[in-house]
Amino acid sequence: SNVLIGMGSIINDNVHIKSNSFIGAGAVISKGTTVPSGELWLGNPARKFRDLTDEEIEKIGYQAEEYAKLSMTHTDTMELGGNMKNLAVTDGESGSVLTSSPNSNVAEKVS
Repeated sequence: SNVLIGMGSIINDNVHIKSNSFIGAGAVISKGTTVPSGELWLGNPARKFRDLTDEEIEKIGYQAEEYAKLSMTHTDTMELGGNMKNLAVTDGESGSVLTSSPNSNVAEKVS
């Protein structure tokens, strides 16, 4: 309990994450790893970055709740499998409109 696992993290088989721990977004925890209590783990493969302070440990529950709320505001952005829905954005440098679609990994310029 009292653990925060960041978005996009991968927790492999036989991993044990002890209480009061924080796994950073995008971290990949290797098979068979034990994450001890009170530690921050980052990277791919994830490694201990540092010990958490008492103040950080006290805030894990609150941060996890806020993180979950934030993720719910982005449910329409990503589809299962990570494909982006049709998207149009303006290129800040040229002002051109760029688009992408679920079937393309490339942004295309619209004239």
